[in-house]
Amino acid sequence: MLINKYLLGILFLFVLSSCAAMMLNIPTDVEQNAISNGAPVYIGAVDVGAPNSAGGKRVTYKWKNIGDFDIKYLTIRTDFYNRVDDKVTCRYGFGGSIRFTGPYDSGSYEMGSPRSLCYDSTATRGEIRSIRVEFMNGESQSFDRDELLDMGALHEDA
Repeated sequence: MLINKYLLGILFLFVLSSCAAMMLNIPTDVEQNAISNGAPVYIGAVDVGAPNSAGGKRVTYKWKNIGDFDIKYLTIRTDFYNRVDDKVTCRYGFGGSIRFTGPYDSGSYEMGSPRSLCYDSTATRGEIRSIRVEFMNGESQSFDRDELLDMGALHEDA
């Protein structure tokens, strides 16, 4: 019985990782452009879910490690907006910042939604403000929104 649960868990993780890869469809030329511009990651989606009972919005990020190095941590700072494109303030101190813990292998697709990130039930979309990438080799890089867009590494509705 324990072996069956273990195998079912492995199958679930395999299906989940396959879904993440399918959901983040990066055209080859777009990915190559981002790589040639020095981008360590390509972020293809920021999905803001429905509010939970406390008004918290679960945010799902989809990305790919397109750099040469494995990622230890990826920190994403996000601003949130309501249906009329006014910026909303998230309560409870998260401030739209989330840190994902790797390691994330070079070339791997990832999808993450670890917790309710924004506690404002009117938030309908997220816009990445900046990222910080910390690599397994101890190096790190930070990029603001404009830098990510210039590198072709950000397409929030892919």
